[in-house]
Amino acid sequence: MQRYRGRISGPILDRIDLHIEVPALRYEDLRSIQPVEPSAAIRERVIAARNRQVERYADEGIYSIALMRPKHIKK
Repeated sequence: MQRYRGRISGPILDRIDLHIEVPALRYEDLRSIQPVEPSAAIRERVIAARNRQVERYADEGIYSIALMRPKHIKK
């Protein structure tokens, strides 16, 4: 990983805000046929979360996280 990071230029690396390490999955986990959550269910959760956000900040005209300021985050 360090060798790979060394190949990325400093200015580009400075623009990456989030660095996380993700452990490798075992082959058995990748091949698992366990049922997964359908996309429609995930979509419903996302819509519900966005609606809560709109309701929470309706008085302040915020409809997206991108519009939040530090005072909103602290709140």
